Amino acid sequence: AISHRAVAGNDSGKTVSPHYCLMRRRPPLVLPAGLDTLRARLITISASKWLNGSTLSYGFYSGPTIQKDAVRAAFAEWKAIGIGLSFIEASSVASAQIRIAFDQADGSWSYIGTDCQTTAANKPTMNFGWDLTTPYGHSTALHEIGHALGFPHEHQNPFAGIVWNEAAVYASLGGPPN
Repeated sequence: AISHRAVAGNDSGKTVSPHYCLMRRRPPLVLPAGLDTLRARLITISASKWLNGSTLSYGFYSGPTIQKDAVRAAFAEWKAIGIGLSFIEASSVASAQIRIAFDQADGSWSYIGTDCQTTAANKPTMNFGWDLTTPYGHSTALHEIGHALGFPHEHQNPFAGIVWNEAAVYASLGGPPN
């Protein structure tokens, strides 16, 4: 699968490996045979969305406080938009709906919306694989939380109307880590 990636800047002058987001795939939704087409589309579109007014809990596996603070700030930004969801930090990662890890070897990713509820309680549902204190890292935190809220990548919407320059896409994304 093609994932988006970007090279994060650094001040050291050293080569930086590409960073990417890889949303966790969800199993296909199986709907009853003969279901009305419009109803099936609505069910499919809203299958992983949180109910308006929900309070989502998040918790952290071990990681640097500065990285956790960057994630907390990103949750606060989402809350300030007024999307109908609120967020609280759980007292333990095991009791959190969104369980956040900081595994530098696993890239940055998140389950989509309510899909995190189908994951074992001892497994992360979101990971950050690079520094979140840079502008790129801040965008990454907002991006992955957006996935946890139920937003997929824009290019995965079949109605987005994007006309791809496929040669350019393959040239850009065809190398490691893809």
